[in-house]
Amino acid sequence: MWTDLILNLVVLSIACGGGPSFLFILAISNCGYMIFNFLNLNAGWIHRIDSGDIARPYRAPTWLLALGGVFAFVNAVFMGAGAKVWNPWALCAGSLAAALILPVFCYRHYVQDKGKIS
Repeated sequence: MWTDLILNLVVLSIACGGGPSFLFILAISNCGYMIFNFLNLNAGWIHRIDSGDIARPYRAPTWLLALGGVFAFVNAVFMGAGAKVWNPWALCAGSLAAALILPVFCYRHYVQDKGKIS
């Protein structure tokens, strides 16, 4: 929650600049959405590779997982092609905003969970 609070305060301070800054914030949030959409669409087939033999209530067809992987890369191309339309720094700022979760992940994994995957 502290990370969320700090990030929202930074975003609100940028928004005070007027009209163009609102489009910049929208472009950053869209980059973050597309990055995590890419990761989620690829997570299905990666999970199938890692633990395909585990029983589950619903098993998605292989063609659907493949289609999700294709759409993930199509979305990544759209993000790369369209991010600079709104602002030349939108893609870099969106990637930086998405990377802010990495220190949180490292803290949770190495400090709280003591490096064990459970």
